[in-house]
Amino acid sequence: MRNIERGYMNYKLMAEIEDIADWASKESGTSYEDYIRLFTYRVDKNFKNHSKRNTVIYIAVQYGYVPNRERKLEFA
Repeated sequence: MRNIERGYMNYKLMAEIEDIADWASKESGTSYEDYIRLFTYRVDKNFKNHSKRNTVIYIAVQYGYVPNRERKLEFA
């Protein structure tokens, strides 16, 4: 039963992340850099204290999320 619950949780997290990606895509227009910034900001904001934050980050990286340690270098 736990594996089913984990699968559901990951599916739910993926759906939430996809919604954020869609929003960022619409807001950024054609700018990929703006998309990355908006997407990363919204993921950080929405999942700041989430119990599955590591899973969220793992999924979000596939959509363009930039981890904090890399962000300092890329957006400096």
